[in-house]
Amino acid sequence: MSLKGVRGWSSVVFLFGLLLPLCSSRSLDDIRGNIAYDTNDLALDVRGAAIAAGSIDSSFSDRKERRALDDPGSTESEIDCYLKDTFGERDVLDLCFNLGKHTSYYRRFSRDKFNIGTKDTALAGCTVVVAWTSTGMHIAHYWEVPGFSRNEHQPLNFQGVLDFIRYGNPAVSSPSLTDHQGPLRDATVQLITVARGENRGLPNYPVKIRDVRSLITEILGNPSFREHYYVAPDPGDVVDILVEYDDYPRRLRVFAESRLLVDERV
Repeated sequence: MSLKGVRGWSSVVFLFGLLLPLCSSRSLDDIRGNIAYDTNDLALDVRGAAIAAGSIDSSFSDRKERRALDDPGSTESEIDCYLKDTFGERDVLDLCFNLGKHTSYYRRFSRDKFNIGTKDTALAGCTVVVAWTSTGMHIAHYWEVPGFSRNEHQPLNFQGVLDFIRYGNPAVSSPSLTDHQGPLRDATVQLITVARGENRGLPNYPVKIRDVRSLITEILGNPSFREHYYVAPDPGDVVDILVEYDDYPRRLRVFAESRLLVDERV
């Protein structure tokens, strides 16, 4: 700016200083209001331009409401209704998608939300393992027969459970725990298995569960275990499992036996 320009601005400032005392306090409030209004308009215009340019996701402010997990309630009856509604109204990957064969999934925690659960076949004595870190989650379902017990049609094959944990089953697109031992290193592991009768403090197959835990530890390094022992349902009844992940916020929930076992930010 030239010296002439500076002098010109000085005159304007001087005149504004003489006129300012003549303004009422109401006029000053109006001026401030207009300035704030113009500033808000400017901010909206800048945000709109950024959205148009693709630098801001226009759906961001709405995403929380659209994608946030619903409140399942706090009582077993409320959670039971929530599970039934979820299985009936939402897309849920079936955990037991191959009858008689152990099955599993691995999912990275990304912007793709997911639900995995006992959509068509629920638990009546089987075992489920959910292992997760901040990177992703592995969930597996092991059949009680022949994995942990036998019947008149099938002999016991517990070694099949251990082999599945270590090697998976590519024939039914079920990854092993070993396949993702890197991202699952030192994972938190929720183990869900049938209780010894009505005693929720003991698993029905303590030695086999110990061996499952030992193998998981061998693969994942130093996992942290949580265990839930569900009471075997009466004939005709079942125990549902549901795992939910939502990306905003990154949140994991695990339900079993109409109880919320895990509700964590990941």
